[in-house]
Formats: sequence, structure tokens, C-alpha cells
Amino acid sequence: MKNIAPDFTLKDQSDNDFNLYNNLDKPVIIVFYPKDNSPVCTKQMCDYNNNYQKFSDAGFKIVGISLDTI
Repeated sequence: MKNIAPDFTLKDQSDNDFNLYNNLDKPVIIVFYPKDNSPVCTKQMCDYNNNYQKFSDAGFKIVGISLDTI
């Protein structure tokens, strides 16, 4: 069973609009994390970053969403 996320538009780190449904050229992994530069979140995001090529080679796009400001 596939879970389908609702469409959304949020600002990215460069203050540009990011729309989920406009970025479905690959399967998307959405990573939610509460705070930039916190120990747990930094470790989690570093793990995604360190393995980015593996995700990309497998055909996935990674999108991180935080409660922090742009």
C-alpha cells in the first residue's frame, strides 16, 4: 500500500517556492526534523547527507522540512 502525501508549497532555504507535486519526477523521501543544529537532528541530517548518493542512485529525491525559519 502506498501512502500519498497531500500537495503542499513551502519556502525553501533560498526563499523560493517548493511544491511537492511539481517535484515528483522521482519518488520523494520527506524528512521532518524539528530544529537545525540540534544534536539529534544534525546527526540525522548528516546521515542522509552522507548517504545522499545511495538514495540518488536508487532513484529517490530527499526533501527536508523543519519548523525553523528560512
